[in-house]
Amino acid sequence: MGNTKRWQGWLSRFLKGNDGSVTVEFVLWLPLFLALILVTADASLAFTRQSNFWTVSRDTARIVSRHGLDTGEAQRYAQRQARFSGYTPDVSVRVDPIASTVTVTITGEAQKLAPFGVLGLALGRTVSAQVTQTLEPI
Repeated sequence: MGNTKRWQGWLSRFLKGNDGSVTVEFVLWLPLFLALILVTADASLAFTRQSNFWTVSRDTARIVSRHGLDTGEAQRYAQRQARFSGYTPDVSVRVDPIASTVTVTITGEAQKLAPFGVLGLALGRTVSAQVTQTLEPI
């Protein structure tokens, strides 16, 4: 009889308590927080890598415009500088002697720039940076 009263008292306290409500709320909010973290990480990595593409394009165009590298050397230089995590983006270096300009374009797959794929729709299939600079006289 004493055991029954003890179990009834425990069951009554359990049903009246709200200690588990925090756990339930946490479980309900967890997917939203994880999605927010993934979007933030994807955006940060994508924008950082695109910024790196711009910097490498600008530096490569400047070196070529000052006649420091030919187009083949410049392409290899830009590929080395823009490489990340074993992925090498596409690099194009064009010199237009008529317009006296050099154009450097670096293009990477959006899935490689944003590894979680959350921003795939926002970024499209590719992300690129293109810089055109005037050739300096010799």
